[in-house]
Formats: sequence, C-alpha cells, structure tokens
Amino acid sequence: MVSMLAIGFLGLAWASSPDEVAADALAKAEWRRLGVESLVESSALAEGDLRPELARALGQLKTAEALPALLALRDEPDRATELAIAEALGYTPDSAEILRAWLDATGTDGIWLSRPRSNDLRPVLLRSLGRQGDASDIPRLIAAVSEPWPMGAVAADALAKFSRRGIAGTDQAVHALIANLQRMDPRIVSASAHALRRVGLAQATPGELETVQKSVFRAPGSAPRAWLARAVWGHLGRASRARLFAEGMADPNVLVRIAILDAVTQGDVDAAQLEPFLNDPQPTVRSAATAALGRTGGSGAALILRHRADDPNPWVAAEAVRALLVAKEPVDLSWMLDPSRPTQVRAAVASQLRDAGPIFQGLADPEPMVRSSAAEALLEADLHLSEPEVMSLLASDDAVVRISAIEWLKRRESRPGVVPWSVARPLLLALQGENDPEALVSGMALLQTRVLRRTKDVDLNNPGWKALVERAAVHPDRSVRTGATSLASDLKLVLPRRDVVDAIDLPVLKQARQIRSARVTTNKGEFRMELHPEVAPLAVVNFAALAEANFYDGVVFHRVVPSFVVQTGDPRGDGSGGPGWTLPDELSARSYVEGAVGMARSGPDTGGSQWFITLSPQPHLDGDYTLFGNITDGMTVVHRLELGDRVEDIVIERVDTP
Repeated sequence: MVSMLAIGFLGLAWASSPDEVAADALAKAEWRRLGVESLVESSALAEGDLRPELARALGQLKTAEALPALLALRDEPDRATELAIAEALGYTPDSAEILRAWLDATGTDGIWLSRPRSNDLRPVLLRSLGRQGDASDIPRLIAAVSEPWPMGAVAADALAKFSRRGIAGTDQAVHALIANLQRMDPRIVSASAHALRRVGLAQATPGELETVQKSVFRAPGSAPRAWLARAVWGHLGRASRARLFAEGMADPNVLVRIAILDAVTQGDVDAAQLEPFLNDPQPTVRSAATAALGRTGGSGAALILRHRADDPNPWVAAEAVRALLVAKEPVDLSWMLDPSRPTQVRAAVASQLRDAGPIFQGLADPEPMVRSSAAEALLEADLHLSEPEVMSLLASDDAVVRISAIEWLKRRESRPGVVPWSVARPLLLALQGENDPEALVSGMALLQTRVLRRTKDVDLNNPGWKALVERAAVHPDRSVRTGATSLASDLKLVLPRRDVVDAIDLPVLKQARQIRSARVTTNKGEFRMELHPEVAPLAVVNFAALAEANFYDGVVFHRVVPSFVVQTGDPRGDGSGGPGWTLPDELSARSYVEGAVGMARSGPDTGGSQWFITLSPQPHLDGDYTLFGNITDGMTVVHRLELGDRVEDIVIERVDTP
C-alpha cells in the first residue's frame, strides 16, 4: 500500500506571488469543503481576479448557501466569470428560478444588450437548468430541442437528465426528439438518440417507431445506433424483433450487437438463434449472448449454459453460471466452489449462496473477489449469527468482510432499527483497531444512531468509547474525523485540539500543472492519456503519485462493459478496493466523449484509486464524475481490453515549467 505521505509531496513553498498564495488558499478551502465564508475570504487575498475560480469552488459545495455569493459575483460581469457562475448554478440547489430568469434575459442578444455574447452562455445556462429545473421547464427544453447545435444537443441532454432524475412528463418530448433523428448534424442526432434511450418511446406513434427502427441502421456512429436499438426493442412485435435481431447482429460494430443481446428477453428469440454468438471470438459478445440465453430459459438453454461454464475465458464462464442461476436451473454449487475452478466462477456462485456454512467458507476464501461476493450473500441471506460469529467477521483481515459484518448488525431484527448493547459491544472493541475509513465511518454511525440514541442499557463508562473517538479524531481521512466529532458530541466527550494532515494533502497548483500526461502499458499494448490538472488537480496528483509508487502495476481491468467503460485501479480486483483514502469530487463542464478518463466512485466525494475510460460518448456522466484526462493515442488498445487484462506500468510525464 502506498504511504499516505507519498501523496502529500507537494508543499506550499513554491507559491510566491500574492495571487499564487490566494489561488492555493482558495484551492485548499475548496478541497476541504470549508464553506462559503472560507472560500470568499481566501479569494479576497488575491491582487488579481480569482472570481471564476471562486464561482467554480462555490458550485462544488452543492449548497443553496452559496447562492448569495454567486449572485454577488455577477455585479461586475466578465465573460469567464459569467460562464463559471452559470456552470456553478447547475450544482447549486434552489437555483432554477435564477437560471430561468437569466435565460429569458439573455435571449439571443446577450444578457446585457450592449454586449451580445450569448452564443456560449445560453448552452451553459440550459445545461445547468437540466440539473436543477423541474417539470415546468419541459416545454422550454422541447422548444430548444429544435434549435441548431449546441442548443439542440444540450436541450436533448437536459431532457435525458430530467428522465434520470425521475421528473414526470419528459415523454412529452418524444416527438421532437424523434424528429431530430432526421437532422443533418450528427451531434444533435447523437444527443437525441441518447435522450430517447432515457425518456422512452411510450408516447411514440407507429410511424415514429418505424423511424426509430430504421435509424438503428442509419444513425451516424455506433453509440447512437446502440441507444436506439435498446430504446425501440420493447415496443416492437415478435416479427419486428426477429427482423431487428437478424439485421442488428450482422452490424459490423460490436456496440450494436451487444445492445441487441442485452435487450433480448424471454420469448424474443430461441436458443438456436443465440447459439452462434456463444462462440463469438469477442468475449464480450459471448458474455452478452450467454446472459441473453439465461433470460430466455428452456431445457436447450440449460444444456448450452452448462457447457459454456467451461469457457476458456473465466469471465464468460462466470456469466454462464450467473445465467444458470437466473434461469433457475439446478446447479451443483459445491462443484462450482471447488478451489480448482476459476476465481470468477467461484465469485459468481458465492454471490448466490444463502446458507451460513458455504457463506462463511466463501468469506474465508483466499481470493478477494470471492470474499466480496460472499459478503454480498451474507447481507442477502436471512441468517441469525451468534456473537462469536460476528466477532470472527469483525476480526477478518479483509475490510470488505468487516464492513459486511457492520452492515449485518444494522439489519438484524431483534428490534426494528435497534442494535442492543450486548451485540454492539464487540463492534466497539473491533473498531478500536480499525483503519479502513469506510468501516470506521459505518461502524461509528451504527454505534451512534442505533445504540447510543435508542438503547438504554449502553455502558457509557466503557473506556472503549474514548479510545475510539480519540483515535478516529486524528485519522487522515476527513470523513472519519467528522464521524468522530459527531460521536464525541453524543458521548459528551471533549476531544483535544490537534493538527491533522489529510491523507491527500494540498498540491501547489503550479507544481500540479507540471503533470501533463501518462503512458499506460497493458498486456494488450500501450496507450497515452493527456491529464487535466487545470480542472482536476487533486485527482491528477493522486493518480500520478499512485502510479509512481507502482500501485497500479499488475492491477486488473475488473470492469469491461462494451460501449460503456473499461475500469481498473482496484488492488482487490473486484471493484470494492481503494488506496485507503477518498478524494473530493472536482466537477467540470468537460464532456465524457469517447476516451475520457474519469474517477470511479461509490457516492459524492468517494473517489480513490479506481479510474475508467469511456468507450463511447456517455453524456449522462457529464458533471457527475471527476474527468481528469483523455486518451490521445492508443484508443484501439483500449477497445481491445477484456476483463482480467492487466496494467503493467504507468509512466507519468511532466514539463519543467507550468
């Protein structure tokens, strides 16, 4: 594991001018989420203009408390600040009315009539409204869909965002979006196809459905064709589905073939039609065909799936096992859990276990991937664990197993929502030696909300309380320290004031911007990525430090989703691991086009070491995940990556001067 000090190698010594000092102070306040007042005070130190940076930082707080400060920045407008404010409002709650008024005032001539400059401002405002607006904005978005690029594309993306947010009425846009499929601009066609995939075609007329079906083979680019195939499949009759399957599975692009296989459900096609694709040279196609076969069911399918469980690619074999389980076919789980079976197969089976004996066997497996799947099963199974069993899980060397024990304690049913002190005592003891941030945060929250506040028999004199909060109060992860402060408050304990260094220390912007690119060598070849420290300095510094500490050497690509992403960076190899600390999000207006490099996370401000590369445009990720790089060379190598391929080496490239 990389030393936490390795990440904090950039100090503040290089910042010399007042503007550099102020910029670093503002960055420090932003990354530590110190609040509106601290951000404004930090930027005030500058002799120059830090208003665009301040606006961006205020937006990252994602709080309505930032609205007065953002509006104050508009008093002396300049172009860079305007754009930064418009973008920041998209992350700021309660900003919809401001965005509407600004859009109406801007029109097509600029917000100030004497300074017409709305060509790049209006799309930013509309994109932000897509994040903060409500059902009353749907007519505005539908009207904008028919505008030229970029407004037409931005409006379509905003409608897709509305649909993902669960806002009712987005299906009213279906007619305008389908009409856009006939337009000449491929960017608008692509955005409209993605929106239709999200909005759905429930309101489409038979003629419009025919237009969409034809567009599956006419739309420019493989990603739009795949989106449209998924959107229209469920609205077609059996004969039309059969025709689309036959034509679509002959498409030269794997994205379209995978999309159609993913859409297949029971009764759509028979096993004989799917069988040829079980032998496709592309493992991703074999996996998708295997999963489709499991959904179709039938004795013929079961026979084929049992044979496919011996696929030479262990990830395809694992998919076959999952498909058998989905098809509810009898499977000899003991045979599948044999140590001679591939890790991926054992993990697929472990996730479906429901008996205590096999689950505990899986939790003790030497492979992290199997332990993670067994931990999943523990939470799905209706088990009653004894105190020694809980203690054994809390004493595991695997943080995922320990976290699963904490989650089990949260779900136990002695009394709804309450964990008695007799059960919580072992957890208090275990947490005193815990280092994993997620386990500490989850465990302290459990002790606080389910024990202290709801159980009368708590032993407040137990010295473990003080030992836990004092240790957690100096943990390098800020979320742990926050949890310790809250728990100490409930215990009425006064914590001593101490200076604590975060696991991720502040990089000086000047030095961070010397990091320019990275050469990534895999077992399939090399690709090169340009890095973006100007918009995501903390993510770039974190990535570079981990790479130069050889953290990524030998790590597998544990997630490969055709047409979507390839993902790596987990030392466990199953998607649940990290470096031992978390990163705050650094969101920007950059788009997740093909080849974008982003930070994976499990929730806001939870990035660490895992990163992904998009295999096609993914507009639904825009503004939600830190985008810190783009592939500039070797994208063909990225497209060849398969589950289980490995990173061999990463070389970070710098320049002498920022």
